[in-house]
Amino acid sequence: MNKTKNLSFATPGQKPGMGKLFVSAAVATASFLPMANVAEAKTITAMVQLINYSGDKAYFSMYLVNPKGRYEKTLYVSGTEQRWYEEGLPRWWKYKVRAEENVDGITGASTGNGDRLITQIEIDDEMIDAGYKIRVATSVEDIANTPKDVEFELTTENIRKKLAGNTYVRYVRYKF
Repeated sequence: MNKTKNLSFATPGQKPGMGKLFVSAAVATASFLPMANVAEAKTITAMVQLINYSGDKAYFSMYLVNPKGRYEKTLYVSGTEQRWYEEGLPRWWKYKVRAEENVDGITGASTGNGDRLITQIEIDDEMIDAGYKIRVATSVEDIANTPKDVEFELTTENIRKKLAGNTYVRYVRYKF
Protein backbone atom coordinates (compact mmCIF):
# COMPACT_ATOMS: atom_id res chain seq x y z
CA MET A 1 0.00 0.00 0.00
CA ASN A 2 1.36 3.40 -0.98
CA LYS A 3 1.05 6.08 1.70
CA THR A 4 1.68 9.70 0.82
CA LYS A 5 1.52 12.70 3.08
CA ASN A 6 -0.32 15.78 1.99
CA LEU A 7 2.13 18.58 2.68
CA SER A 8 0.57 21.96 3.19
CA PHE A 9 2.47 25.22 3.13
CA ALA A 10 -0.46 27.13 4.61
CA THR A 11 0.24 29.35 7.61
CA PRO A 12 -2.08 29.31 10.63
CA GLY A 13 -5.40 30.93 9.68
CA GLN A 14 -4.79 30.44 5.96
CA LYS A 15 -7.09 28.27 3.86
CA PRO A 16 -5.63 24.85 2.91
CA GLY A 17 -4.20 24.84 -0.60
CA MET A 18 -3.15 28.51 -0.52
CA GLY A 19 0.45 27.53 0.31
CA LYS A 20 0.61 25.40 -2.84
CA LEU A 21 -0.70 28.34 -4.84
CA PHE A 22 2.02 30.57 -3.37
CA VAL A 23 4.78 28.07 -4.21
CA SER A 24 3.46 27.67 -7.77
CA ALA A 25 3.34 31.44 -8.24
CA ALA A 26 6.89 31.81 -6.88
CA VAL A 27 8.25 29.15 -9.24
CA ALA A 28 6.47 30.68 -12.23
CA THR A 29 7.79 34.15 -11.40
CA ALA A 30 11.36 32.91 -10.93
CA SER A 31 11.35 31.28 -14.36
CA PHE A 32 10.79 34.69 -15.99
CA LEU A 33 13.60 36.47 -14.13
CA PRO A 34 16.71 37.12 -16.24
CA MET A 35 19.57 34.76 -15.48
CA ALA A 36 22.88 36.41 -14.61
CA ASN A 37 26.07 35.52 -16.47
CA VAL A 38 24.40 33.28 -19.05
CA ALA A 39 26.16 33.83 -22.36
CA GLU A 40 24.18 33.63 -25.56
CA ALA A 41 25.85 31.55 -28.26
CA LYS A 42 25.96 32.47 -31.91
CA THR A 43 26.25 29.87 -34.67
CA ILE A 44 28.98 30.87 -37.08
CA THR A 45 29.40 29.29 -40.50
CA ALA A 46 33.11 29.21 -41.37
CA MET A 47 34.65 28.29 -44.71
CA VAL A 48 38.32 27.36 -45.08
CA GLN A 49 39.57 27.40 -48.70
CA LEU A 50 42.91 25.67 -49.29
CA ILE A 51 45.40 26.53 -52.04
CA ASN A 52 46.34 24.11 -54.82
CA TYR A 53 49.48 22.30 -53.66
CA SER A 54 51.01 18.91 -54.38
CA GLY A 55 50.97 16.46 -51.55
CA ASP A 56 48.69 14.59 -49.21
CA LYS A 57 45.51 15.99 -47.74
CA ALA A 58 45.94 18.66 -45.09
CA TYR A 59 45.18 18.40 -41.41
CA PHE A 60 44.22 21.62 -39.70
CA SER A 61 42.93 22.83 -36.38
CA MET A 62 40.75 25.89 -35.93
CA TYR A 63 40.78 27.27 -32.41
CA LEU A 64 39.82 30.31 -30.38
CA VAL A 65 42.47 32.61 -28.87
CA ASN A 66 41.59 35.12 -26.13
CA PRO A 67 42.54 38.84 -26.17
CA LYS A 68 45.80 38.02 -24.32
CA GLY A 69 46.80 35.64 -27.13
CA ARG A 70 46.14 32.50 -25.08
CA TYR A 71 44.34 29.37 -26.24
CA GLU A 72 40.66 29.17 -25.24
CA LYS A 73 39.14 26.15 -27.01
CA THR A 74 39.17 24.05 -30.17
CA LEU A 75 36.45 24.89 -32.67
CA TYR A 76 37.12 22.32 -35.42
CA VAL A 77 39.75 19.77 -36.51
CA SER A 78 40.16 18.57 -40.10
CA GLY A 79 41.69 15.11 -40.08
CA THR A 80 40.38 12.23 -38.02
CA GLU A 81 43.52 10.19 -37.32
CA GLN A 82 44.49 11.44 -33.89
CA ARG A 83 47.94 9.83 -34.12
CA TRP A 84 49.00 12.62 -36.54
CA TYR A 85 47.84 15.54 -34.37
CA GLU A 86 50.89 15.67 -32.09
CA GLU A 87 53.43 15.54 -34.92
CA GLY A 88 51.60 17.66 -37.51
CA LEU A 89 49.90 20.24 -35.28
CA PRO A 90 52.27 20.40 -32.29
CA ARG A 91 51.35 23.81 -30.88
CA TRP A 92 47.60 23.14 -30.99
CA TRP A 93 48.16 19.60 -29.65
CA LYS A 94 49.99 21.00 -26.63
CA TYR A 95 47.07 23.35 -25.89
CA LYS A 96 44.50 20.59 -26.38
CA VAL A 97 46.30 18.16 -24.07
CA ARG A 98 46.84 20.81 -21.39
CA ALA A 99 43.13 21.73 -21.51
CA GLU A 100 42.18 18.02 -21.39
CA GLU A 101 39.82 18.74 -24.24
CA ASN A 102 37.81 16.09 -26.08
CA VAL A 103 37.48 16.87 -29.80
CA ASP A 104 35.04 14.08 -30.64
CA GLY A 105 32.16 15.60 -32.55
CA ILE A 106 34.17 18.54 -33.92
CA THR A 107 36.45 16.60 -36.25
CA GLY A 108 36.06 15.75 -39.91
CA ALA A 109 37.99 14.24 -42.78
CA SER A 110 41.27 15.80 -43.84
CA THR A 111 40.94 18.41 -46.60
CA GLY A 112 42.58 18.00 -50.02
CA ASN A 113 44.50 20.58 -52.03
CA GLY A 114 42.25 23.20 -53.58
CA ASP A 115 39.29 21.96 -51.53
CA ARG A 116 37.16 23.95 -49.18
CA LEU A 117 35.65 22.96 -45.90
CA ILE A 118 32.50 24.52 -44.48
CA THR A 119 31.61 23.98 -40.83
CA GLN A 120 29.37 25.49 -38.18
CA ILE A 121 30.78 26.48 -34.82
CA GLU A 122 29.29 27.96 -31.65
CA ILE A 123 30.79 31.16 -30.22
CA ASP A 124 29.54 33.12 -27.20
CA ASP A 125 28.18 36.53 -28.21
CA GLU A 126 30.44 38.21 -25.67
CA MET A 127 33.53 37.04 -27.60
CA ILE A 128 32.58 38.89 -30.79
CA ASP A 129 34.14 42.37 -31.13
CA ALA A 130 35.96 41.74 -27.84
CA GLY A 131 39.53 40.99 -28.99
CA TYR A 132 39.12 37.23 -29.48
CA LYS A 133 40.75 35.66 -32.53
CA ILE A 134 40.40 32.50 -34.54
CA ARG A 135 43.64 30.78 -35.48
CA VAL A 136 44.07 28.01 -38.05
CA ALA A 137 47.14 25.74 -37.84
CA THR A 138 47.85 23.51 -40.86
CA SER A 139 49.97 20.49 -41.68
CA VAL A 140 50.63 18.36 -44.76
CA GLU A 141 52.49 15.08 -44.31
CA ASP A 142 56.15 15.13 -45.40
CA ILE A 143 55.98 18.82 -46.37
CA ALA A 144 55.52 21.26 -43.50
CA ASN A 145 53.32 22.42 -40.69
CA THR A 146 52.31 26.02 -40.09
CA PRO A 147 51.25 26.80 -36.51
CA LYS A 148 49.61 30.08 -37.55
CA ASP A 149 48.54 29.71 -41.18
CA VAL A 150 45.84 32.33 -40.64
CA GLU A 151 44.73 34.30 -37.59
CA PHE A 152 42.00 36.91 -37.58
CA GLU A 153 40.00 38.91 -35.11
CA LEU A 154 36.45 37.74 -34.53
CA THR A 155 34.59 40.94 -35.40
CA THR A 156 31.40 41.96 -37.13
CA GLU A 157 33.61 44.01 -39.47
CA ASN A 158 35.34 40.83 -40.74
CA ILE A 159 32.08 39.06 -41.64
CA ARG A 160 32.19 37.71 -45.22
CA LYS A 161 35.69 39.10 -45.86
CA LYS A 162 38.32 36.83 -47.40
CA LEU A 163 40.90 36.57 -44.62
CA ALA A 164 44.12 35.44 -46.32
CA GLY A 165 46.24 32.54 -45.12
CA ASN A 166 50.03 32.16 -45.30
CA THR A 167 50.79 28.58 -46.39
CA TYR A 168 48.05 26.06 -47.22
CA VAL A 169 45.02 28.23 -46.45
CA ARG A 170 44.08 30.52 -49.34
CA TYR A 171 41.48 32.29 -47.19
CA VAL A 172 38.88 31.90 -44.47
CA ARG A 173 35.42 33.46 -44.52
CA TYR A 174 32.74 33.45 -41.87
CA LYS A 175 29.21 34.69 -41.27
CA PHE A 176 26.70 34.66 -38.42
